[in-house]
Amino acid sequence: MELSVWRIHRRIGMSGGLFVNALLRETGKQLSAEEASALRTRHAEAFVRLLGEVLALPGYRDLVARLNRQNVP
Repeated sequence: MELSVWRIHRRIGMSGGLFVNALLRETGKQLSAEEASALRTRHAEAFVRLLGEVLALPGYRDLVARLNRQNVP
């Protein structure tokens, strides 16, 4: 299945199931239950395989701390 990079980029952070459902809805593509399941499995495998390469952006600690302070009653 060919997809534009922006379609994938908008889905970063989604679970495999949400990712597949959103892309199918947007593209109008049809997949069998088996194909959808295989796609979710491949998504999960890729996530685990690439997890060690994900780096936090500079300043993330300050951002999270500030957001937490704003949400304290």
